[in-house]
Amino acid sequence: MSLLEPEASEAPSTSARSTSSKQLSIFFIYNGHDWEAHQVLGIPQGAGVDVATRAYQEQLKTADPSSYEFFEAAHAAIFKKRRNERL
Repeated sequence: MSLLEPEASEAPSTSARSTSSKQLSIFFIYNGHDWEAHQVLGIPQGAGVDVATRAYQEQLKTADPSSYEFFEAAHAAIFKKRRNERL
């Protein structure tokens, strides 16, 4: 085996880890582009709806009114994902 070849024992643990990890990213489409909702609102991935709501409200205080719909779409994506996880 050379240094460029991965060890056989590394492959199963990597694939097992990727299948058991929880997806924290929430993507939505706005104006024909994919966006990550937490990043748009400036909060950490995996943050709950209450944190997302506060961040959304703060964004609305300082954002240009033409951006309100964009931030609303990010908040709605998080809300929808969390609601579907509870069902």
